[in-house]
Amino acid sequence: MKFEFSTNNQQVVQSGSVILYDYNSDWVVDVEASDKFKFRIIVKFEFDANEKQHIKRKVIKDNKVELVCVNFGNTLGSGTVLPMEIATIQGKKLNLHLWVYVLGDNEGRRLEYTFLLEE
Repeated sequence: MKFEFSTNNQQVVQSGSVILYDYNSDWVVDVEASDKFKFRIIVKFEFDANEKQHIKRKVIKDNKVELVCVNFGNTLGSGTVLPMEIATIQGKKLNLHLWVYVLGDNEGRRLEYTFLLEE
C-alpha cells in the first residue's frame, strides 16, 4: 500500500518529530535534493528579552540555511503559522512548518516538522 499526502497543492515530502538532545541543542537536517544539489538546515534557539518571538532566517555560504528561533520557550509550543520557504528545487519551492515544545523545566525540546514541496 502506498500513501501520498498533500495540503494546499503542496506535497508532504517528510514529516515527523524529534526530541533534541537537550534544551540547548541544535537540530541539523541534511537535504539531498538531487545528485548535484545538497544543502544543510540548522535550527538554533536563543533567548532575547528585548525581542518578540520570531524566526531569523540566514543563508550561509556553502549551501547552509540557519534558522534561529528566538524566544521559543513555551511548554504549549511555538512555531510557524504558515510554512517558511527554505529553498527552490528544480523550480519548486521547498517549505518548512515547525512547532517546538519545551520539555520539563527547560530540560529539553520536542520539535515537530513538515517539509512541503510545491506540486
